[in-house]
Amino acid sequence: MKIYTYSEARKNFSHLFSAAMKEGIIHIKSKEGILFSLIPGKESPLDVPSIDVKLSRNEILDMIHESRERR
Repeated sequence: MKIYTYSEARKNFSHLFSAAMKEGIIHIKSKEGILFSLIPGKESPLDVPSIDVKLSRNEILDMIHESRERR
């Protein structure tokens, strides 16, 4: 596990992004000794692939209405 100092991180910020993408996590140690982690992630947790269920609009609406009637 490589730990970068604050000064190294500040000078090579673009390199840290590449290293985090390759290694999965990068650690940066502040002057006070606090350890920070840089972790790559998705743009949004809601950014998920869609599923093609091959249902028409009316079929989907029928299912919604049916599930609401059961309450």
